[in-house]
Amino acid sequence: MNWPVFFLDLALRGLLISSVAAFAVWKLCGRKRTVAAAFGLCALLALPFAQFIPRWEVTMPATATAVSALAAATASWKLPVAVWGIGFILIAARLVPGWLRLSQWRNASTRVTNIRLLAETKIAAETLGMSLPPEVRLASFRVMPAAFGIRRGTVFLPEEALKWPTEQLRMVLLHELAHLKRRDPGMQALACLTCALHWFNPLVWVLHRIWLKEREVACDALVLSTGVAPKGYALHLLDIAQRFRNLTPRPLLSAAMAGSGLEQRVRHIMAWVPGSAPRRKGMAIAVMVTAAGLVTAAATLLPRPKAPLPGTPQEQEVTTRLLADPFPATP
Repeated sequence: MNWPVFFLDLALRGLLISSVAAFAVWKLCGRKRTVAAAFGLCALLALPFAQFIPRWEVTMPATATAVSALAAATASWKLPVAVWGIGFILIAARLVPGWLRLSQWRNASTRVTNIRLLAETKIAAETLGMSLPPEVRLASFRVMPAAFGIRRGTVFLPEEALKWPTEQLRMVLLHELAHLKRRDPGMQALACLTCALHWFNPLVWVLHRIWLKEREVACDALVLSTGVAPKGYALHLLDIAQRFRNLTPRPLLSAAMAGSGLEQRVRHIMAWVPGSAPRRKGMAIAVMVTAAGLVTAAATLLPRPKAPLPGTPQEQEVTTRLLADPFPATP
């Protein structure tokens, strides 16, 4: 693979896609912002695979001078490519401590056997339309309620959750299961890889930060759509945030109830109006098609020059002149 060309393609096309996605997020509101940011990040992650999409090619005359200039340009790109590679490795490596921390959590926790807790988990899963309730584990250490996993998923709760009132326990479970229903932990891993791949693009980090905030708002809206009272839900959210505010940061690949943007979330909750956030599958499909179109368009936007003509410089010169029709006046 021609790494200088790959790096240049990644930078230019990534800037194009991130600009369009950022503009869409800026113009949209509510749940639409979450979907637009998510699919923008996915489109950026899929961008390297666009190298294999057929694209418009331009044949350029190849002379000895042109070949030497291309070799010199390739050599000058070694340092930027090396810098990009180092940045990618450093940022992508952040996923490793997250997996290790989650593994430690699993080893230090026990699977729930409490009948009341299992029953509330099943009720929450049925309320959200999930076919299979997730695994719930009680941690022997203080941990903020959090969810992780891609398929069935796992919810971590502190042991004190066994003493929580039924209403608070149900709201916490609804929120964590909403994260699993939306596949937020898996999307978080993809978003981190996207940030590692495009670490030099500030718009990518903006999209990631917006998605982190908006996903919590979207989960709150999903919980409220089940009939939960906004005021009671906001009070329990503030209680959880106050109770676990001094804990160490949770693993990167998990999603917790008292996530980022707490003040903004409380305002959205208190301003909730039933039916204000309907599910729009058509809108999600439209965004997916748009993201795929962006990747395809970005893949074919810039021309990819062909390799130099084979042979010696003299043979290349003769071939070039013959292709250019050196006798235009001949009848």
